[in-house]
Amino acid sequence: MNTLTNESIIKANEQTYISLLVSIEAGIGMLQIFIAVCDADRQRENIIANYEKELAYIDNIYRVYLDSQEPSLKQAITQQVTLKENAIATVLGAEKLGSFNQDELLKKFFGYLQWTREALRELKMPIILWIPSRIYAQIAKQAPDFWSWRNGVFYFQPEPSLVTNELLINRNSEVILDNQASSIFSPEQLETSLAEAINQWGANSSKLETLYSQLGNLYAERVKSGKSADRERELALAQKYLNQAIVLQTQFQQQDALANSLNNLAGLYRSQGRYNDAEPLYLQSLDIRKRQLGDDHPDVATSLNNLAGLYESQGRYNDAEPLYLQSLDIRKRQLGDDHPFVASSLNN
Repeated sequence: MNTLTNESIIKANEQTYISLLVSIEAGIGMLQIFIAVCDADRQRENIIANYEKELAYIDNIYRVYLDSQEPSLKQAITQQVTLKENAIATVLGAEKLGSFNQDELLKKFFGYLQWTREALRELKMPIILWIPSRIYAQIAKQAPDFWSWRNGVFYFQPEPSLVTNELLINRNSEVILDNQASSIFSPEQLETSLAEAINQWGANSSKLETLYSQLGNLYAERVKSGKSADRERELALAQKYLNQAIVLQTQFQQQDALANSLNNLAGLYRSQGRYNDAEPLYLQSLDIRKRQLGDDHPDVATSLNNLAGLYESQGRYNDAEPLYLQSLDIRKRQLGDDHPFVASSLNN
């Protein structure tokens, strides 16, 4: 009975895979949002590797990773996808959200998803967003606008043999992950990738911007969370890599990514009490977001909120209050009164 059940699951998954592959191929050159649901890491990796191999004739095949602290689909794609024609983007990282009592990160993910329609319109490519079934069960309710304009959902059933093997291999994975800085990659992995990329393309290639940004953000997160083994060294590396990302983002006019890096470096300076260094970066990030997105965009509200927080840290309450109120007003109008970002603004 188990053999027959396993065979039927495998057959159903093969049909789902074929449907996904055909949909991706048909969507080349246009924005298509595909949601792929899978719970087993090995199974997910096998499926992705298979369609990447079959679609190797496509010029630009990207694997995009959600930021561990700001899991924005738009931000991940704009930072990591450089060539937007004849391309596909596989988005990973959602499987890490909502575990280890990280409900706030999952709320952020849904909040960002709900505000992606206009931001992604310029992309002419299929985007395959991989999520686990626990997120799939909530996505229609938590991000109804995003859900309404999906182009397809592909549900891969757990295959008993893969799931059993994965549980044996990863029995202690929760302990390992919980003891690491919350990032998909370790600093050592990213440093190795950076060295290889510099060797291949040179230190000033636009292709290195994402690696500089990821390394800078990872080291900054480790420093601020107290997980750094050598705080002074990792603090210096965080500043170095974020500044290198900013240089390349400025040079190659990657405005969305630049606004994010300026904001992240400002946050690092603020955590050190370097308020005079943080303020101009927050202001520059805010200015870019207003010019790129308009005055009423939720990302602008986030910038206003961050700047207000800086002023509050300095005791500049008269400067902070109107910014908090402006941020709250934007979030209420754009996201609705019940959105978690609105609750955050009210708390501030």
